[in-house]
Amino acid sequence: MNADASVLNRTFRGTIGCALTVINTLGCGFLEMVYENALAHELRRAGLAVRRQASTTVRYDGIAVGQYITDWLTDQNVTI
Repeated sequence: MNADASVLNRTFRGTIGCALTVINTLGCGFLEMVYENALAHELRRAGLAVRRQASTTVRYDGIAVGQYITDWLTDQNVTI
């Protein structure tokens, strides 16, 4: 990946901030899907494009070595 480090840092900080907002607002005790839906909402509100259950190719040493289905994929290809 040849992404600009400052863009990735901003994406990571935004993602972590959204996750903290969700957990601090909802607290604990809900099913996982409740948190997933709330996080998707927060990420989109923060201006990040989010894809759920996205299929991506795993590369090693320049070759494709398999497929992976992520829980989350943001606009900067950050896997959550």
